[in-house]
Amino acid sequence: MKEHFAFEEIQDYLSCSLLYYLKYRAKMESLSWAPLTTADLPGEAVAQALGVFATGQHPEMSFRELVRAVWATWMKQKRIGADTVTMLLGYEALRGQIMSEFLSGKIKKKGGKHYVEPRLSSRYRQMIEHAGLLAAAEQIEAHMLEPFGVSPAELELIGPYRMADAYADSLLMADRYPLPEREEVIAANTDVVAKSGAGIEITVRAKLLLQGGSGTTAVVHLDEPVFYFDATWAGRNLEAIALSLHDGQAHGVGDVSQVVVRHLMSGQAVARRQLRTSRLSLSLLHAARGIQADLYLPQFLSGDFTRCRKCPAAIVCLDQKEDPIEAAYPGTLSWSERVVLASEKAGMSGDPALRDLVQALAETAVSTQDLARFMSGRDDAA
Repeated sequence: MKEHFAFEEIQDYLSCSLLYYLKYRAKMESLSWAPLTTADLPGEAVAQALGVFATGQHPEMSFRELVRAVWATWMKQKRIGADTVTMLLGYEALRGQIMSEFLSGKIKKKGGKHYVEPRLSSRYRQMIEHAGLLAAAEQIEAHMLEPFGVSPAELELIGPYRMADAYADSLLMADRYPLPEREEVIAANTDVVAKSGAGIEITVRAKLLLQGGSGTTAVVHLDEPVFYFDATWAGRNLEAIALSLHDGQAHGVGDVSQVVVRHLMSGQAVARRQLRTSRLSLSLLHAARGIQADLYLPQFLSGDFTRCRKCPAAIVCLDQKEDPIEAAYPGTLSWSERVVLASEKAGMSGDPALRDLVQALAETAVSTQDLARFMSGRDDAA
């Protein structure tokens, strides 16, 4: 029985258990399960720069310079032309000047309040367009999107998120990131094992593990490139809950005493100390048990299709087919029915083991993998 899980498996199962089935059990290679988007790049650049910082290399460089070096390496690997690189640098510099007027409070709302998300304001959009940055972003996109192999993202209410914005936002994140002392860093971008009880282990990645006077601190990043941050997210962050269960043995340190959830775009952070005893920590165990028991309940059964529309498996589940498994594997249902009819015709349905098999086949459209596992389970039980 499977007892060790990657954090992504648990996350996918809780998002939609049928997504887990199609991705990890059926392994539908025709679907793109984890395509990187332009919105993933700022957080990835910051994480890679943290890795360089943790090694102690280039101590003379600021964190902003380290993030720029990550991008420079990427662009060299992708063979981005010098003209495009120059245009990208100019875009970041000019956009930074406009953005700083909003973030510093020089430009405020009519009531005198600061803008939380400047990109939602008509004035910001007018300034960006007047500066020619919209056209520049499109040109940069045309030369960088395909070589980087990422999909274009769209932020809710904000609109298309370009490669140029990803570069500019990663530097803004770097400026707002409070680096720890190097001697406090145990590891960066490291996989640790969280023990959820009852023999269940979950591998989860910590952006930073820090050693301080109060014990070991694990750092989680919220890297969606939006300025708004709700502090209550920290208590509901599944990654943070999983990290709180790390016992520290792999790194020769004590148990994780607190988890810091850091929102990169706003620069805000929340430290949580009691996630280990949170009842939400049981969700990790329940999800693992659901996977072990082959419990798959599609998200679309709730009637809420919000997540479904963004899911790479939506083409399987929402294409007006009666059974998504049948849609993924045409003929599965008729194959099951043929086995049932054949057993009845042969007069074998009276055998208890076969009767159980017939019932299983009759109730659900199973794949050949399911049948193999069912028979294996019967043999184990015998």
